[in-house]
Amino acid sequence: MQRFRNTPAMVLSVLALVVAVGGGTATAAAMITGKQIKNGTVTGQDIRNGSIGREDLRPSARGLRGDRGPSGPAGPAGPAGPASPAGALEGVTVVESPPQAIAPGDITSDLRAHCPAGHTVVGTGFSASIGRVAFVNRYGTFVGGAVINDRSIVLENIRVQAICAPAKGQTRAVTRGAGDAFEADQRALRAAVTSR
Repeated sequence: MQRFRNTPAMVLSVLALVVAVGGGTATAAAMITGKQIKNGTVTGQDIRNGSIGREDLRPSARGLRGDRGPSGPAGPAGPAGPASPAGALEGVTVVESPPQAIAPGDITSDLRAHCPAGHTVVGTGFSASIGRVAFVNRYGTFVGGAVINDRSIVLENIRVQAICAPAKGQTRAVTRGAGDAFEADQRALRAAVTSR
């Protein structure tokens, strides 16, 4: 029986053959491009897990744009909120003063909107047409105001408004003093207008 001896030349030639065969396959695989692959032939099984990142996908595949899908079904109703305090809006009413007409250069007289008995003012309002509003104030149980007609025509339907709610602990002294305060405001306004 004849024995083969491994010579350096033999080892190098076998090694060159292995490199040529192995390297040739690797080189051929690296040269395959997307144009050479038929559409629809590469599947999820052919892709190694973790080898494709989010940035490798088209924006539409990442959910960054595209048409919005249909809305899903409505969810169940949430729990009811807490009840408002008892009487929070009970008894609230709006009262307007009788309308007034104002001649050119004149001022409204005793423009008041009174709340019903047992109520107090919680808000004010007015309708002054094109007149100049001098003041609209809360005076305990009524709203008082004054409008000046600095136009050359008669102004009509001038009104103030009182938004009233049930009074809690209001004293009679406050109510009496309110009327005096309103009359004082009107006198001061008339004095200021006539002194011009």
